Amino acid sequence: MGIQPYGTVSSSTSQFVSSITTAKLITYETNEILNLITHSTTENPSRIAIQSNGAYLITFSALQTGGAGDVDIWLRKNGTDVSRSNTRSHTATVDYRIVTVTFIVTGVSNDYFELIQSSTSTAIGLVSLAAGTNPTRPSIPSIILTINKISD
Repeated sequence: MGIQPYGTVSSSTSQFVSSITTAKLITYETNEILNLITHSTTENPSRIAIQSNGAYLITFSALQTGGAGDVDIWLRKNGTDVSRSNTRSHTATVDYRIVTVTFIVTGVSNDYFELIQSSTSTAIGLVSLAAGTNPTRPSIPSIILTINKISD
């Protein structure tokens, strides 16, 4: 089987929609680790591309906040929405919600995957938090995405 493709990308940028009628691409400015997976932090930073055919496990964890309303996040493959991939989170106050979703998808070399979000309020979205003190603890990215090839 050899070395399988895998990767983790993340964002330390808060990402809110600018309109409740327009979906927004989720972007990543940090490549934590990439092996046989392609991601550019400058050109199309929403796209995670695979380099070999197979089935892939894609998991994301996002931190949401902002008031009362809904946030939907779904998967796109090569610019087309993936059927039945949407998830919805509801916040009732300015609190935090962690949304974690896993997909299994198939693809061929050079296919790319993206996450999209929409919200019922421009005040709700993905938020990052700075590192803390007392006790010292790491920062919280607004989103972390992992991708792993699971079979040919």
